[in-house]
Amino acid sequence: YQRRDRGQHMSHLHAVALLSAAVAAVMSTCVDLFSLAVGCVLGILLYRYLATQFHRSILPKERAANATDASAVSLPATAYEFNHAVVNLRVTSSWFNLGYWKNTLHFEEACEALALKLADVACLDSKDVVLDVGFGCGDQDLFWLKRFRVASIYGVNISERQTATAQRMIAEHGVDDRIHLSCGNGTELDIFKNRMKLPSFSKVLSLDSAYHYRTRALFFKQAFAALDNSGRLALTDIILTAPPRSFLGKLGLYLGCQLTSVPLDNMYDWATYKQQLQQAGFDNINVEYVEEDVFPGFADFVERHYAKFSVLLRPHLWLKFLVTAKLLRWVYCHKVLRFIVVSADKP
Repeated sequence: YQRRDRGQHMSHLHAVALLSAAVAAVMSTCVDLFSLAVGCVLGILLYRYLATQFHRSILPKERAANATDASAVSLPATAYEFNHAVVNLRVTSSWFNLGYWKNTLHFEEACEALALKLADVACLDSKDVVLDVGFGCGDQDLFWLKRFRVASIYGVNISERQTATAQRMIAEHGVDDRIHLSCGNGTELDIFKNRMKLPSFSKVLSLDSAYHYRTRALFFKQAFAALDNSGRLALTDIILTAPPRSFLGKLGLYLGCQLTSVPLDNMYDWATYKQQLQQAGFDNINVEYVEEDVFPGFADFVERHYAKFSVLLRPHLWLKFLVTAKLLRWVYCHKVLRFIVVSADKP
């Protein structure tokens, strides 16, 4: 096959990758979540169809070709002069939260900043025995241990693969005697605690994950039971600014939750959120709204990162992040969602 043909196919695929996000952006002229969700779905379907056609028609030919020149490399021909960037890439962490972008443009620094903000709200110190619910790949636990020298950290995460990755990383740093990570459910902390024969905790933390729990209200009750008297729950989370009133708004919220694996039961405003904390037994409840330093910063970063590295990676790998970026920019501009930092104490 010819380099020109391949370039055309790649151009088509890149165009559809942008179309996935562009359809959502066009829908931002509307005022309801339904239109946004429909735009995202249409973009995803179009993208997946043409991505499949590309891989069926182009990649087999590429593998079979006996080319001996630069056009035979696995990267697009238009990227050949940049393919040396692959051997210069370094992965030094596995952070993934939305980040706190007030004073940085770099993803790892933004993720650390959000973890630091949560730790400050929790008032972490060297005496704390911490339970981290939804620890991802463990970067936050290593950060908290080094920064605050807490006594010990126990973690529970629902993903077996992430847990295994985190355990390896903790062992490589030689701190597996102070950080103990296990696979489990954040809404079954009593089972986890009894199985592991764990003590009560002075702090329970959840960094940018509680909106995924089934349900968050059950997590509040479990966290309350896991805490010592005078212990503190601290978390970063996403809530609605206000519940949708129209049918289309409610339908859009439902579709959005389905696309993002967020239980619909977790989508409510601060008044309901605070009420659920109180019903679980917490008092001294405080909240800070920080979406202006979270949503647009993450969206800007994804778009910059895509512009820099899209030529090196298959386009379908970017779809989740491009759509998320457009969605976060839309909900921020239309004040649909809020990003909060919360603390609550056990009497």
